Amino acid sequence: MSWLNKLTPEQEALLPQQRDKWIRLGLSTEPANRVEAEQGVRQAYEAAGLPAPQFMIWVDSPYAGAFAQAIAPNIISATLAAFGVGAQVWAQVWDQVRAQVRAQVWAQVWAQVRDQVRDQVGAQVGDQVRDQVGDQVRDQVGDQVRDQVRDQVRDQVGDQVRDQVGDQVRDQVRDQVRDQVWAQVWAQVGAQVGAQVGAQVGDQVWAQVRNWSSALISDFYGIWWSSWIETMRALGVTGLDPWEGQERVAANAYWWWCFKGFVVLSERPNRISRDTQGRLHSASGPAMSWPDGWGFHAWHGTRVPEWVITDPTPERIFAESNTEVRRAAIERFGWDEFVHVAGMTLAAGPVKDPGNGDNELSLYDLTGELADLYDEPARVLLCTNGSPERDGSYHRFGLIVPAHHDDPVAAAADLYGWSADEYRALEVRR
Repeated sequence: MSWLNKLTPEQEALLPQQRDKWIRLGLSTEPANRVEAEQGVRQAYEAAGLPAPQFMIWVDSPYAGAFAQAIAPNIISATLAAFGVGAQVWAQVWDQVRAQVRAQVWAQVWAQVRDQVRDQVGAQVGDQVRDQVGDQVRDQVGDQVRDQVRDQVRDQVGDQVRDQVGDQVRDQVRDQVRDQVWAQVWAQVGAQVGAQVGAQVGDQVWAQVRNWSSALISDFYGIWWSSWIETMRALGVTGLDPWEGQERVAANAYWWWCFKGFVVLSERPNRISRDTQGRLHSASGPAMSWPDGWGFHAWHGTRVPEWVITDPTPERIFAESNTEVRRAAIERFGWDEFVHVAGMTLAAGPVKDPGNGDNELSLYDLTGELADLYDEPARVLLCTNGSPERDGSYHRFGLIVPAHHDDPVAAAADLYGWSADEYRALEVRR
């Protein structure tokens, strides 16, 4: 193609379409299209100059994937060896693998992941594979190939874009497509998934589990990069075919791990709940969950323990050492009730909120147990959100303001960088 330095109106109209498409895919709770995803894996390996993986192993959550990618090499090797050396040796090998992993992986996770991996490996061992046994197989299975499958191909297609597209167009596609997909999918959702998996497997002593992300291709790369590259292809950039396999997996599955000889692919979540700002949030259960039951809770973008959502109590709130979790728990409990059970003293108000209909503002002093939540002396401004939640209710919440405020209206105005008179004028304009 010729040098692309300015978009036509028709090309500009493609950008929001591409943005919306990849945000929708990145937040999809539809079951994975396994046939399409597996074909995408084969394309991705071919583009990287690697033989297609012999085994496609599906798990029902990213958490299960963290364990599956660690135990799969042993299970694959043992399964293949069993076909070549007999049931007795197979039983011995399997017992060794089981003992090694069970000693270091939670029993429930082990049982679920082991059965999924073992059953799929056994089903996929064909005649042409059964002849490969022993050390030969062990040499062929296990090394992670993410750098080849992802990074080398990404750099290759990136060079094609730089050679054909000017800075202005690259900036447009980045700002209007890729960065918005990143903000909605990765920053608000995908990063939380990675943090939760890391938190739950971080104390494992088995190195392969502890290093669960070394071969991972997450939605950061699958969705974020694919939105950008597919948009460039739609604008006429050539030479981007090597990334098509990555796009295909991203559009039809969730996270995946790539190794020599096998891949592990995760099902999509079956629940994603967000607030009006796009942050993970649910007052009725996990904010994200997967078919195997794994998931986590979140309150307006903060990952929290289950009790924060299901049973917040003053005792638990005061005992919580994490300040972000404690703030979320107070909001979940309800500031209007918590200020009373916590013994917080009314400093000023209630007064009418000039900028928010018939709602009121009140200032409260923090108790000693809560003073450590903030670096500077502070008070709580109790107020009501002007926009309804998805269920039509109005969120009652507390905002932290400097302790020198003794006028709720002035405290509210200060949050906007206004004077009290400017904020009071909102009531006159209504």
